Amino acid sequence: MEYAAPPTTPFVCAIGVTGHRDLTPETIPAIARAVADVLATIREEVASQLREVERHLFSPSPPILRCVSPLAEGADRIVAREALKQDYELQSPLPFAREEYEKDFAQGASKHEFRDLLAKASAVLELDGIRPSQDDAYLAVGRVVLEQSDLLLAVWDGAEAKGRGGTGQIVAEARSRGIPVVMVHPAEPAANRVLSPCATGEWGADLKTCITRLLLPSATPLAPSSPKAKPAASCVKRWFESLLGGTPSGTSPQQYFAETWKKPSRLDAMLGAFPSWFEKTLAFHRSKATSQTASPSVKSAWARPWCDALDSHGAQPRRVERLLTEHYLWADHLAVYYAARFRALGFLRHLLMASVIIGLLVGAYTKELRGLGFTIQFLSFAAIIWLVRINRRRNWHQRFLDYRYMAEHLRHMCYLVFLGRTPGCAHEEGAPACDKAGWSVWLLRNVFRQAGLVDAAITPEMLLSYRRLIKEKVMENQMVFYRDRQRRYETIASRLEAFGLACYLGGLLFILLRALVFLFVKDDVAVRLPFGVNGLQLCTFMNMIALVIPAVASMAFALRSQGEYPSLASRYKSMLALLGQREQFLEQSHSMNSAALGDFAEELAQLLSSEVSGWHVLVKAKGLSPY
Repeated sequence: MEYAAPPTTPFVCAIGVTGHRDLTPETIPAIARAVADVLATIREEVASQLREVERHLFSPSPPILRCVSPLAEGADRIVAREALKQDYELQSPLPFAREEYEKDFAQGASKHEFRDLLAKASAVLELDGIRPSQDDAYLAVGRVVLEQSDLLLAVWDGAEAKGRGGTGQIVAEARSRGIPVVMVHPAEPAANRVLSPCATGEWGADLKTCITRLLLPSATPLAPSSPKAKPAASCVKRWFESLLGGTPSGTSPQQYFAETWKKPSRLDAMLGAFPSWFEKTLAFHRSKATSQTASPSVKSAWARPWCDALDSHGAQPRRVERLLTEHYLWADHLAVYYAARFRALGFLRHLLMASVIIGLLVGAYTKELRGLGFTIQFLSFAAIIWLVRINRRRNWHQRFLDYRYMAEHLRHMCYLVFLGRTPGCAHEEGAPACDKAGWSVWLLRNVFRQAGLVDAAITPEMLLSYRRLIKEKVMENQMVFYRDRQRRYETIASRLEAFGLACYLGGLLFILLRALVFLFVKDDVAVRLPFGVNGLQLCTFMNMIALVIPAVASMAFALRSQGEYPSLASRYKSMLALLGQREQFLEQSHSMNSAALGDFAEELAQLLSSEVSGWHVLVKAKGLSPY
């Protein structure tokens, strides 16, 4: 690996631009001064707050201040020019191919300025808009700007939207997404104000709040407080929680950035492989899906088909490929590592519960080994508490959940980034759903912002390649995974249930047999039976079997419940049906432009993310406990 620890990102603050084109010449100098003041204030506020932030949260490289502007005449270019003067990076999504877009600019000077600004942009994404539906093209580019923005700088007179893609509509959509809007009124450029749900009307304070929310990771939400317990019960609970290692805590960016690349020992590898081996053996099913334990070299190729295909159409995706791959490999590797450890602890706990039963039988029914039996019971219970304590202290459960959450969102980013889109958790409206992972949403936003736009021109040929890849590399691969897991978990749930029921039925028959034996055979050593067995030995043996059968049945149902096999099989069956519907829709939609295909990709990512979020909640509730 290139990094000895998970890679950090530079702080990125992306300022999107929207505004009127038809500004009067006499107002332009005042508007330019107001825009310059806003950009300078943002720069100063970022520099000031970065000095107060823990250094390891971001890379030591300077922060990236980015202007995202479509470079239309008027407000777009005013902001772009002022941003470049203050060393902001410029990225430009265009509604049409650049040659077609130039037809919007009648004067030669305007076209020259447009070309000059394009040459200074670090990335230009040319959308596939067409003139017969140019309003849709302007709306599409405005939405790409919102996808790429943390703040929206709007040179706007406050009027409602008059048509599709106008300034009023873009501002309205920004506010509905929770993106703060810095408004510069053309008639009163100096009277800046921030439009956001938490705005106070104080320009400086509101801007500071906006920057703070970008800089600092959100705290993991606390669990709902339980009713107050009685003092005695509270003391007992605190003592018990202390014995188990304290109340489980969430992960943090400090913990993540302190991770190292894990090299499992032989014991780790054996324990980590045991749960998977158990499931495959119980299901008698060989997986067709890609293994989560595949080598880093195999997993590093996950974004390559996209980049190869788009590279052949003139796009330049390699910078984004390297960035996303590096972050994905770390998150995925750590998620697999801690998942294996956590699941191994869960299976060990069930095995130790079985050893408790064995110790009980040995201690209760063999006088010579009574001490050994009680020792087995004590050590088994102590080992269970020790396992729970290890998990809580080292936080393996929450680590694997949060790291898996990040890895899955980075996988979605691979196909969204090429159309200028970002996963839902990069937006404010996605935060409530993503808060289950707390700070990881903050880190994902940083990665997505660092990626920014891909330098590409979207053509019909490129969209055909994109459709093929999203069908084959995303939907079909995911359906193979869901189908594999559905069959496996249905089989496991069915066999564990059948085994448990068979044990209960066998136990019932054994109780009848035991009753008959007790009626006709006295538990006395004097009673001699065939094979050299006396009455006491037979009755003792039957008592032991009567305890073992229901214990084994209970363990089968406990494994079925702990693994959530019926619930997961049902979830994967539902996801298969939904993905099948989406695949059918994609096949029937023969002429999808980049906006429609981008919407489809975002909906697909949201669907897959909702499944991950649901899994996150389900597995989080199944934390390791001693009971």
